[in-house]
Amino acid sequence: MAFTTVPGASASDATSYVGTSGIDSLTLSAGAASNVFVGSQQANDTITLQGAVERTTHTIKGGQGNDVVSFGGGTLTRSFLNGNKDTDTFGSAADLGTLSTTTLQGGQGTDSIFIGSATDSIINGNKQADTITLATSLSGSE
Repeated sequence: MAFTTVPGASASDATSYVGTSGIDSLTLSAGAASNVFVGSQQANDTITLQGAVERTTHTIKGGQGNDVVSFGGGTLTRSFLNGNKDTDTFGSAADLGTLSTTTLQGGQGTDSIFIGSATDSIINGNKQADTITLATSLSGSE
């Protein structure tokens, strides 16, 4: 099954991708670099952000099921991600994303979150025993 695309009514409105109750897969190419809403539903959905580009004002919400969000090595700026229920995975050791002024919440379930770096962002595993991996060390004045 696939996501349904709902284009925004004006240039400032988000393009929405809404999943079905079945297993859905969505790949957003580098051209979809700003103002996107993705709403998964039930089942195990896969959302792939393709291409290492900066993506601005994305909202990605998983639904019930074990959802997977791949970053494609890109940067999310002023965005919001939430896994919602079940065991969700954001990135991987080989697919690290960069967060800038972004909120990422694992949600309910045992989630795995892999981030390359984060600036002015909130990363919260939420409920259960989550794993959060930040690949770069934090630096600053000591």
